[in-house]
This record gives sequence, structure tokens and C-alpha cells, in this order.
Amino acid sequence: MKKSFKIKIGYGIDEFVSIEKSELAKAYYTFMTEGKMVTNDGYGLRGRDIIRIEPNWNEVMGYNRDYRLGGEDYKEIGEKRMIHAHMIMGKAKEIAKEVIETKNLNLLSEEITLEKIQANISPFAKKLAAIKRIK
Repeated sequence: MKKSFKIKIGYGIDEFVSIEKSELAKAYYTFMTEGKMVTNDGYGLRGRDIIRIEPNWNEVMGYNRDYRLGGEDYKEIGEKRMIHAHMIMGKAKEIAKEVIETKNLNLLSEEITLEKIQANISPFAKKLAAIKRIK
């Protein structure tokens, strides 16, 4: 399985832990509550050590772990992929907030699917996406 997201734990280019999409809500929950988590690969993390959570484009595109992406690389990744990744991250963040409010930890293991994300998109955002596709 691709480690398509990463948790930055330092400011160096290679100071991060790669995670799968299924661990994303748990990572946001850990970050928001300053709790602790163990990734599927066995890395232990504290919420206060997390700097940010972002897409792991190096893994997705097959680049080396320490390669610094440039403008051409982001063109190759494409706007559609970037929007999709940020929609997944947004949904994971919503799940984490819901877990904090309801104290239902079972929601953290809920699968994030594109259908659930598409259902939550506002009609205005759908129109905007349709306009962009025409160009």
C-alpha cells in the first residue's frame, strides 16, 4: 500500500513519517488532542511533535525520499490530484473533530472514500469545478 501522506516531525526535508490514507484521521486526532499514536509501521508519535500533515508527493510520484519538488514536478502532479488529496485531508480532519466531540474512537478506523467526500461538496464548489473543467 502506498504511503501517500506524511507527518512532518521536523523542519528537515527528510524529517517525516509516511502514513497510509487509512491512518490520516488518527494522525489529525493525535495532532488536535496532543495525544499519542502508533502508525501501522510501528512508529510512535506524540501530537505535540507533529508540525504538519501533508500529501507525500515523493512517494506518490516515485521520487526519492529526500528529493525537493520544484515547479515542474507540481505541474506533473496536476491540480486534480492536489485537490483530491486535500479533499481527503479535509474529510479526515472532519472525522477527527467529530471524534473529539462525540468521544467515539471507532470513527477513526472509518474508511475515507471519494463517494463520502463528493456528497459533502457544496453546489457552489461543484459549479466552480465544472467551470474550471471547461477551460
